[in-house]
Formats: sequence, structure tokens, C-alpha cells
Amino acid sequence: VCVALAVPAAAATMVRVEIPFAFDAAESILPAGQYVIERSLTSGLMYLRSEKSETKVMMTVPVGNSNQAQAPRLVFEKRGATYRLAEVYMAGMNSGAGIPATKRQLLVAKRQSPERIVVALAR
Repeated sequence: VCVALAVPAAAATMVRVEIPFAFDAAESILPAGQYVIERSLTSGLMYLRSEKSETKVMMTVPVGNSNQAQAPRLVFEKRGATYRLAEVYMAGMNSGAGIPATKRQLLVAKRQSPERIVVALAR
């Protein structure tokens, strides 16, 4: 079960989320725990950071249909026992941000289709 809470900030939109499983994000394997997702209002970039460490992942690839409102959510790809954070959509955004798959993840994807795990975020 993931729990998310929106928190207002001056120059960013923030959501706190509890992710109950370890997951890949870019080149990092992150443990289960509390994370903050931030979207800069000035640059539009999105970041995922751990509440316990300085680990920070930038999400840069636009995803989704920018002409259609998107429900706030996290999208994980699950292959076997491995989860990969693939997409993030926050409230008030028509498109989301994605994390490109690594070369290793792309090779695995050719052999095994992922199960998509969608986690709703608070609006």
C-alpha cells in the first residue's frame, strides 16, 4: 500500500509517498521507504528524493497526452521481483515525467513484458 500526501511549497509542488518495495529509478536501486516527488514551477522538471538520504533522481522525459488531464499517479514496471519507476503524474499536470530505461532494462524488456503497477497519488 502506498500513501501520498500533497504539500504546498513556494517554488515547487511536492507529494510525499510511502513506497513499500525496493525499486529501480534511473541508475539507482532505491529501498522501500518515504520519498518526496517535487516539480519545479519554474523549470517544470520533476525530482524524486529519499526522505532518509540525499539520493535524488531527475525525471526528464515527457510522457502522456498533453491535451488530456492525467490522474496523479506513479507507474512502476514489474518484471519478476524487480520494480522500476517508469512514470510520474502529479495533480494539475496534463503530462507526466518519465525515467528512461537503462540498457540492461531494455534488454530484459525484449525478453519479458512488464506488469504495470499504478499507484494513485492524492490530488
